[in-house]
Amino acid sequence: MAKLKLRHPHSLPRDAAREKVTRIFEKYKDKFGINSRWEGDDLVLYGKGFDGKAKVGQSEIQVDANLGLATSLIKGKIESVIREELEQEFKA
Repeated sequence: MAKLKLRHPHSLPRDAAREKVTRIFEKYKDKFGINSRWEGDDLVLYGKGFDGKAKVGQSEIQVDANLGLATSLIKGKIESVIREELEQEFKA
């Protein structure tokens, strides 16, 4: 089982950061089959071969996920797409 770990800084109020994270991961439902729901400051991410969280902290977005065997084959693509979206949405 592969692990996905991403960290990205932000300087927005928490509510604004949550909105951006929601917007990012809504796109992945169709693209990667990743569903999401909020539990406090954690966006719980789940789908076939994907189980994790996107945590909105005061100054950082943390994405941690476990990938199943088939999903781990496209880990690099998933990681680069999420990283690019975070960089675009949370430009310093």
